[in-house]
Amino acid sequence: MKKSNKTRTKLIDIAKSTGFDISTISRALRGKSGISKENRKKIIEIAKKLKYYPDYLAKGLREKKSYTIGVIINDLENPYYIEILQAINNRLLNEKYLLSIATSDWNLANEKKIIQDFLSKRVDGIIISALEGVNNNLNILMENDVEFIVIDSFPIIDNVNYIYNDHKKGFEISTEYLIKNGHKDILLILGPGQKYYSDKMVLDGFVQTLESHNIQFNTELFIRTNEYSLTQGYEVFKNILRKRLINNFPNFTAIMTNDILAAGIYKAANELNIKIPKDFSIFGNGNINLSEIIYPPLTTIHLPKKRIGLQSIELLLNNLNSENKIKGEKIVFDPYIVERSSVMRI
Repeated sequence: MKKSNKTRTKLIDIAKSTGFDISTISRALRGKSGISKENRKKIIEIAKKLKYYPDYLAKGLREKKSYTIGVIINDLENPYYIEILQAINNRLLNEKYLLSIATSDWNLANEKKIIQDFLSKRVDGIIISALEGVNNNLNILMENDVEFIVIDSFPIIDNVNYIYNDHKKGFEISTEYLIKNGHKDILLILGPGQKYYSDKMVLDGFVQTLESHNIQFNTELFIRTNEYSLTQGYEVFKNILRKRLINNFPNFTAIMTNDILAAGIYKAANELNIKIPKDFSIFGNGNINLSEIIYPPLTTIHLPKKRIGLQSIELLLNNLNSENKIKGEKIVFDPYIVERSSVMRI
């Protein structure tokens, strides 16, 4: 293969083409004062013509920065996280930072390894959907004095910034909604996470709301999947229906789960000619884009994913680039019901 002779355009190349010295060119390209509008315009036009772009690697070495932001999420295939990532990425399009994304797959050991890898690569800051609001992995970040924001984890550490949805309240209002529509036997399907405090808060919201209406929590109507995926929702629901055929599963009139698992349940229901909500009502959680295009459209809890992404990156950028750093911020978003057609009053 023939080796390319092309070399990267440098400031000295722009200097040769414009007649300006390198310091003047540098000021013009960085938007600094001390140079006329006409000369700035000329320099920028020549820089574009020569296809010049800043060397952030060299700049980073001088400033001891990598110009990279790491984001750690739990599940890269989950649309919930995709919307958060899109908001972060869109905000960074006009910034000098690059985005590095990794997924823990709901595993604390994976989360720890990713944090250590990010630290070794000297990322400037981290946004992390931590499996726990406080754990040894977050201690690693604090000990290494890294700027980081915890998203979607229940806030515990005083001087750490958390931006999160009130998932407990979401399950309280969705359970209340089903009960008011006559449902007492509610099948709850959750994904992995039983080891973690935020998951406990979700389950508490469900159980406490039942108990406030004198409805006993039936543990047989509580199922966990191995992951949050359409496939898992499909397989788990088909297995439940098989058990019902041999009277090996208690009766239920409604299902509470998250949106992506609900989509899998819809798929199984359609194959078996089960009518939603006539045979079973379904209540989702997340209000992902899919929830309004499946049929019937899914009643669900809206969680402001884009706001979480935007608020987290804004706060991180502030702390990376401002002397007025914010510590101990706790930003919580209240969920609300998006009423569609998947729940029937009985």
